[in-house]
Amino acid sequence: EYKEEYSHPPEKWDELTELVDGYKLRNDKVPGSLDYVDLSLELVDKRFTGFEHFIESEDPDLAVGLIRATDRVAHHYWETEVSDDNALLQVYKRVDERLSEFLERHDDEDIVIMSDHGFEKVTGKFMPNKVLADEGFVHLTDSGDSTKAAL
Repeated sequence: EYKEEYSHPPEKWDELTELVDGYKLRNDKVPGSLDYVDLSLELVDKRFTGFEHFIESEDPDLAVGLIRATDRVAHHYWETEVSDDNALLQVYKRVDERLSEFLERHDDEDIVIMSDHGFEKVTGKFMPNKVLADEGFVHLTDSGDSTKAAL
């Protein structure tokens, strides 16, 4: 199970899975299928619900939420023609709705929204792990993972 690896303390995993009636880290449906899109939309909702719950119950100084569905769906459903039934558009609309609701509820807080990559030429860089370490929010270890080190 994921609780030891992805939850601290591990008991928070149980709290999360109870809150959202099951929590998944990854979409395990077949990419390209309608089931994949449906589960992607469900995972967006579960991530926002869980994130909001822990912000309210824990009142952290720093909280980081991750929405992976936009990236994953883009890999499998990218279309040059945009239509109402476009899977990527559906997922972005859902994220936009949930993010708008979240921002309205937290309009008195400092919030940074960022993407790990985009679709334009890179003209600069921002290393959040370095900023967080410099400010004392995280302590980094050498995991040997160059991707993590680059952040």
